[in-house]
Amino acid sequence: MKYFVPLCFTFLLLAGCEKPVSPKTDSPSYPVSVETEKIDTSALGEVCGGADELRCETGLECEFDGTRSRGEGLCVKSVIDESLECPDTKAPVCGQKGRVKNGYLNECQARRHGATIVSEGFCKNDETVKGNCKGRLQAIGNCDTVFTGFEAADGKCREVSISACDAEVPFATEGECKISCK
Repeated sequence: MKYFVPLCFTFLLLAGCEKPVSPKTDSPSYPVSVETEKIDTSALGEVCGGADELRCETGLECEFDGTRSRGEGLCVKSVIDESLECPDTKAPVCGQKGRVKNGYLNECQARRHGATIVSEGFCKNDETVKGNCKGRLQAIGNCDTVFTGFEAADGKCREVSISACDAEVPFATEGECKISCK
C-alpha cells in the first residue's frame, strides 16, 4: 500500500502534464479575405426564379402567378406597407402572397409584406390540395427548386411550374387531372 499512493500520484502527475488535446486548426488567427462570386440579379418587373435560378435585387422578391413556363416569376417589391413599424416579437405566422406561402416573424411583418395570414406557426403543406379539382399549385418558401404539376382551371387541366422549397401539387400528371376533373 505504501508504494501504491506514490505510484498513483506519479501517474496523475504524468497524465496531467500531457499536452491538452485541441481541435486541429489550420486557419490563421488573422482575418482572411473571402472570395465571392458576383451573381446577376433581376430588377423590378424582370423575370426571376425558374430553372436558371434568377434572383431578385435586394428589397424585391419573386412573385409567381403560375402562367410562366419553367417556374419563373416576376420581381416585385417585398415590402408593401413601408410605413408600418413592426416589433421584433417572435410569433411566427404563415402568410400567403399570390401563389407563395412564406413564414413571417409575426403577424405585423406579414401585413407589412402584404401577405394574408394562413395559419399561426410555420407554413405546412396542405394535404387537401392533392387530388382536388379546385386546388391550385402553391409554392411554400422561396427556394430554387422547380415544381411542376397540373391543376384544373376553366374546365381544362393545365400544367403549372413554380420555384419553391416545397409545393402543394394538385395533380402530378395531366392524366390524373383529366380523370378526376371531367
